[in-house]
Amino acid sequence: MYQVGWNYDDEGLKVRIPLVNAPDLTYYTMSYRVADSSVWLTCQLDSTKKELIIQGDYTGKTTLTVDLNGKIFTITVQIIEVNMSKNSAVLCKKNTVQLKVKGYKGKLSWGTANKKVVNVSKSGKVKAKKNGNAVVYAKIGTQKVGCAVSVVAKKRRAVINKAKKIARTCKYSQAKRMSDKYYDCSSLVWKAYQKEGKSFATTIAIASGSPLRRKNRFVSLKTIAGITDKHFNMINPFISAVISSGAKQQITRTKFHL
Repeated sequence: MYQVGWNYDDEGLKVRIPLVNAPDLTYYTMSYRVADSSVWLTCQLDSTKKELIIQGDYTGKTTLTVDLNGKIFTITVQIIEVNMSKNSAVLCKKNTVQLKVKGYKGKLSWGTANKKVVNVSKSGKVKAKKNGNAVVYAKIGTQKVGCAVSVVAKKRRAVINKAKKIARTCKYSQAKRMSDKYYDCSSLVWKAYQKEGKSFATTIAIASGSPLRRKNRFVSLKTIAGITDKHFNMINPFISAVISSGAKQQITRTKFHL
């Protein structure tokens, strides 16, 4: 019987299993059977690399039986769902946040894509160093699950938190966007910044920066609104932070073979 060992593929739901000491596999016959049909699995052979390729979906644990040229392999496959305790976080300098990985209790390592902005400890505690953006991630094998972290000034964080509250407690409506219980993208920006004493001349799609025609020439809506480039450039990450908090967007979960 061939010896087998695990080798993670770049895709989270696919693993490649090397067949050690296998003979030439130019010509072969193969079949497989999954013990639990509720766990979706497929099995293929890469005859050149002499590897079994197992791909699956749906969480669960099952036994995969493979018959390759009369040799029988019995492989236990478990698919688990792994995600981060937070998908995003907004911090100010010197603030900290503790991140945890849900669904997995084995060995992992922590890292950050931008060490100038945040540090992360071996236990997943994040500390903000300077303004900017970074992705903090936990690495399991070759796979990563992460959290987007923005480090901002205190006033900007207050604006973002206000916008998140509006998105959680109010309904989306362009027709009623200036009413207390409603919002749309542009009025969300206006309402959140107004709380901190920042007022814009218009709320018509100021977040998009779309051009309008004025006297046979196109002008940016940020020009019409009368805001500076500095404030206008604050809007896109501001909107992104609100959306990443869960407003009008379903969070995609990551799964791993283990």
